[in-house]
Amino acid sequence: MRTESPNGVGYISQYKQDSPLHAEEQFTRTNHRFPQSTEEFLAQLLHDVPKIAVDWLSLGNDFARGLLERERLKQAAKNGSGDFHGDGSVVFLAPGFGSMPIWYRPAVDFFEKAGYQPVSKFSNSIINLEPIGNKKKEYMKMIIDLAQKSGQKVHYVGDSQGGLTAAALAVDFPKEFIQNVADVWFIGAPKPRRVNVLVGIAYLWSQLWYGGNDFKLAGKINQLDELVSDGRVSFQSIYRRRDVVLPDGLPIGKHYSTDGSHIGGAVNLKHLNLIVSNWNGNHNHNLKIND
Repeated sequence: MRTESPNGVGYISQYKQDSPLHAEEQFTRTNHRFPQSTEEFLAQLLHDVPKIAVDWLSLGNDFARGLLERERLKQAAKNGSGDFHGDGSVVFLAPGFGSMPIWYRPAVDFFEKAGYQPVSKFSNSIINLEPIGNKKKEYMKMIIDLAQKSGQKVHYVGDSQGGLTAAALAVDFPKEFIQNVADVWFIGAPKPRRVNVLVGIAYLWSQLWYGGNDFKLAGKINQLDELVSDGRVSFQSIYRRRDVVLPDGLPIGKHYSTDGSHIGGAVNLKHLNLIVSNWNGNHNHNLKIND
C-alpha cells in the first residue's frame, strides 16, 4: 500500500516487502548487480571510469549542498530545540565513510538541546575509513555498554556507511541488537545504485589497506528482513532514490523520501526534526522532508 501527501511529495511507501536482497535482484535486472566481492567491485569501477568527470561535478555539487544544510542546522541548534523535550536516552550516531567528527558537531548540539545524549564512535584514524567488518564488534559492545549505563535502549542513527553498519550488527548479533537498540534510522543507506568512481576508489583502497571485505554484506541484507518484520526494533529510512537499489528504489522499513544531499544527510535540519518528532510520539505519516 502506498500513501501520498496531497501535493504528491514526501510520500511514504508502506507495504509488505519481499526480502530486500530478492527485491534488489528483481530491480537490478535492468541495472547492475550490486558487487558482492572485491573483484566485482573493481570490475564495476573500471566500467564506470568514463564517468569520472561527471562524478567530480556530482560529488562537488553534493558537498556544496551538504555545507549549506549543515550551516542551517548549526544556526537552528543555536536557537534551541523547538518543542522537543527528550527523555535523556542515548543517540548512537554512526558516521559515514570518509567523514570526520567535526562534521557532525551541529547534529550533536541539536540532539543535546532536544533532550538526548548523542554519542558517536569514529575509527582510530582522523577520517572514518575502516571497513565495517573491522569495527562491528566494537560498535556492538559500545551500544550494549551505553544501554546498560543509561537503563534505556539506544537510538541508532546511521549515516550512509553507518546505516550499513547497523544492518551488519542486526544480522550478526540479533539477540544483543534487539535487547539494546530501540530503533534504527538509515540515512542514505543501505546501498548505492552505482558507486561514484572517486568514492569507490577510496573505498576499495580502504578495504585493501585494512584487510577488510565489506562486499559480502550484500549477501546478508536479506536476513535483515526477519528483524524488520519482527517489530521489536523499529527500522526507518530517509533516502534519495539514487541512493538505493530496492523495490521501486525504496529502502527497508518505513521510509521517507528526501531531496537533500547525500553528504549532508545527518546534518540536515529537516531530517533530524523528523527523527526527533518520531521519538517524541509524532508518527504522522504525512510529514514531509522534500521542499
